Amino acid sequence: MKSNRMQLGRPTIGETRRLEPKLVFEVMEDCVCIEDLPAPLPISKVSPDKLIEDILVSTLRRVQGSASPEVAAAAARYISLLSENTV
Repeated sequence: MKSNRMQLGRPTIGETRRLEPKLVFEVMEDCVCIEDLPAPLPISKVSPDKLIEDILVSTLRRVQGSASPEVAAAAARYISLLSENTV
């Protein structure tokens, strides 16, 4: 499983080409100081109903793209029903 954490360095490999029992990380050349980063943009409030709708639509789109034709058609119907109710 991939980690979504940033990689801060590379583990040092020992003479036997195995990882040493104690990992030592090299310092990366392109360091980023958090103080140098711009301030984050404000996040607008999202209604709970809109949040649930977005989750449902994105899940149904994934199902529509990878499921059998019958299930994909049902997912398309529910997506259209959800989009009709929001207009």
